[in-house]
Amino acid sequence: SLSTALAATGRWLPGFDSALLAAGEQSGRIDECCLILSDYYRERSQLAREMLQDLGWPLLTLFVAFVVFPPGALVRVVTEGDLRGFLVPKLTQLAVVAGVLLGLFYLGQGRRAEWWRSFLELAFHRVPVVGKARQAVALSRTTLALSALLNAGVNVVAAWELATNASGSPRLRRAIARARRDIEGGATPGEAIAATRAFPETFVSMYCTGEVSGQLDQQLEYLLKTYRHQAHRLLKTLAMWLPRIIYLIILV
Repeated sequence: SLSTALAATGRWLPGFDSALLAAGEQSGRIDECCLILSDYYRERSQLAREMLQDLGWPLLTLFVAFVVFPPGALVRVVTEGDLRGFLVPKLTQLAVVAGVLLGLFYLGQGRRAEWWRSFLELAFHRVPVVGKARQAVALSRTTLALSALLNAGVNVVAAWELATNASGSPRLRRAIARARRDIEGGATPGEAIAATRAFPETFVSMYCTGEVSGQLDQQLEYLLKTYRHQAHRLLKTLAMWLPRIIYLIILV
């Protein structure tokens, strides 16, 4: 079968993609599942694009501040031609920043990434605006992935596990691991996720309503729009305040 053949090629294909294709193959809807997969990645790329657009100006501000300050070094380049005295400290600082970023990238790979992501999630959760923005992004990714998987016919437990893996949130992954035991014990998915207390009340309420009414697709679509809008709004707020904070630090 296609799913068996893909599995035999190695672990290059994400589990999310494998589950969708396997579900499509078993249900005889491989064409529909490929379209769902295409829509999922298009939506996800749009989310990433919106995040980059919202944070573009603060990042540019940081770069300009890095180049210009301290202004004395830039003045000496113009008046004395001291290019070496300007470039060496800047390149040294860039090397340090690059080293830190490479270290963070290394920590974020493979199995060692879990504890590091958990630490970052806990730390960012306590930062105003940043914590809520990160949660909104994670919930929008979860909702998008969950909707795609359920529409493809993936088992609800597997769909939840794959969706929270796509969220990038260790807290949500741990919550679904606990919820799985409750579901296997006879609880509905809505009851199980409510018991974890890891999801906002609005999310749980709308999911349970959709589960009971048979309109889960519509509820997930509404939740996706809600959390995408919330993430976009919070990232714009962050983009507005971050340059001001940088300016304040420079003035002080």
